[in-house]
Amino acid sequence: MSIKIYEAWRWKRTLGMSPILYEVETIMKKQMYARAQELLKDAGKGDAGKVSARAFMSLCARLTQFQVLNPYRGPQGDFTCDFCMWDWKQHYYMHPLGSLNNWKYGDIYTIPGVEDFRYWNNTDEPEGMSMREWRRRGRIWDEQYDGTSPITKIIYHVLDPYAPSMDLTSLFDPRWATEAEAERYGLPMNMRKDQEEARKKVEAKKSKPRRVRCKLCKNLVPKETAHQHQEAWIGHDCCWDERLKSSE
Repeated sequence: MSIKIYEAWRWKRTLGMSPILYEVETIMKKQMYARAQELLKDAGKGDAGKVSARAFMSLCARLTQFQVLNPYRGPQGDFTCDFCMWDWKQHYYMHPLGSLNNWKYGDIYTIPGVEDFRYWNNTDEPEGMSMREWRRRGRIWDEQYDGTSPITKIIYHVLDPYAPSMDLTSLFDPRWATEAEAERYGLPMNMRKDQEEARKKVEAKKSKPRRVRCKLCKNLVPKETAHQHQEAWIGHDCCWDERLKSSE
């Protein structure tokens, strides 16, 4: 049986699954943010902060389809990042799913307690590893993939493919991320604050009373008190007189 697993890890079950996956998610989402910024720069023609609303909507449409993560393969690749996992005897085992070219996995090997467990049987063992240990590792992988072991495998999605909107929003638009998320994933707090100020200005502008132009005096008047007359607006305080009232 030919086995070539070029990125793989294991760790003791006593360390738990969630604490290690928390570190894995942090590592991978930092890369996702960097990729998101590259996509925004492409859409903004070199400036991630100058993306038009139409270009942003177009980008989101490519990444999601009916709220499901769409493996959009643009110049920066897609945002699919999945791992296959299972527990067997005293360890958890994990390796990536899909193309290994999409992401960089080197930092996962530095997580405390995580062991490098790569294996391939088409060449000799790596330098520094005994043949006995290499063969033992090969037997473990054979048991995982020979189809006879009653092992339940699970798929771990770094970014939920069925409800990606919240994750994508935080990565592409950091003002919607919490401070804890910004610190964890390396999102720029200054950008988050700038965007928050811009959002407040837009909301303040929207909250101002709407105004229309009076047909008679040409001044801007509050729409709430203006009157529609012959397909035009007449200001209540400036030009709405008894003659116009009688014509209603």
